[in-house]
Amino acid sequence: MRDDQNKPVEGAKITLRKGTDRVDAAKDGPKELVTDKRGKWSTLGLASGSWGILIQKERFHALRGQISVKSTRSPNRSS
Repeated sequence: MRDDQNKPVEGAKITLRKGTDRVDAAKDGPKELVTDKRGKWSTLGLASGSWGILIQKERFHALRGQISVKSTRSPNRSS
């Protein structure tokens, strides 16, 4: 995440919820994430499909949107 001057935003809260509904942070879902000093975040283990995302930081407008997660699997190895 970056601000209007293209500087990284550290400490923004990222809330993800499965589905296409508006994100409700009070509903069950993955643990809240926080952006690092480079404004980046990541997580593992999300199920494939649509996810709502809510990004919040004091003194910034909240951002809401949708992301799509695709499952990737390692090729099977034969012994």
